[in-house]
Amino acid sequence: ATKEALAQARLANKQQHGLVVEWRIKVEESVEQIASGQREAAALREELEARAVRITELDMLVLAREQEVRRLREQVEALSIRLQDYMERLSRQESQLKAQEALLRANNVRRGSVVAVPGT
Repeated sequence: ATKEALAQARLANKQQHGLVVEWRIKVEESVEQIASGQREAAALREELEARAVRITELDMLVLAREQEVRRLREQVEALSIRLQDYMERLSRQESQLKAQEALLRANNVRRGSVVAVPGT
């Protein structure tokens, strides 16, 4: 009976050892999965932080471009006003010149002179 009990004890020991080895393998696999998940999470976190930095950079670039557009728009408006003023002065000068030419022609006709008037 002792041989039988010894054999049973050995068999139970073997089975228990097999279970312990199996449990250790499962624990190691779980630890590796957790570590892998943590590495993946860290990589994703780094990628998200890099994207956030890039988004901030792009936001600042957009703000700078908007300021530049506003400045250019103001310059265009100022130039447009100056051009309009210039065109109005030019138009007034042209009207004055035509009036002077008409007066010169009228004076020449009254005197009977045939002096050529520029632009006729």
